[in-house]
Amino acid sequence: MSTPINSANISTGDRPIALLNHPDPRVRFIYCGNAGSTNDIYVFQVDKPTKGNLLLFGSPLSISNGVFAAMKFRPDGKFLYVLTNDLNNPPVSGPILTSFDVDTKTGGLNLPQGGIGSNQPVRQLTLRSPQRGLIATAVAVDRTGEFAY
Repeated sequence: MSTPINSANISTGDRPIALLNHPDPRVRFIYCGNAGSTNDIYVFQVDKPTKGNLLLFGSPLSISNGVFAAMKFRPDGKFLYVLTNDLNNPPVSGPILTSFDVDTKTGGLNLPQGGIGSNQPVRQLTLRSPQRGLIATAVAVDRTGEFAY
């Protein structure tokens, strides 16, 4: 019989809307995205496979370019794409897609070095909404890791 998780013991921010495990099963991290006033990503390390406890790993990563909406890993797990919406000015600025390097040893997220013209993904793209005032709610990455939608 399994024991239910006591959510009072796990801090996830004030409005968790996305929970995503790293795609490589050897990398034992789970990422929790928050759209509330904390507007950040918490990283949890999963302890031994037989226990499955979640341990907060480091400090949450603050998202400063809009309100968190969604996140998705590139299939190889090297990059995490985070989708945000600028709710203060939605008709003018569209959703923003930001890429982060994933450190598979620490679970840390960092803006990639490089950008356009390098072998690294672009750090940040402002997307065009098909209609004024629409916000983005999801992001998908194809299985080759070349395209994000």
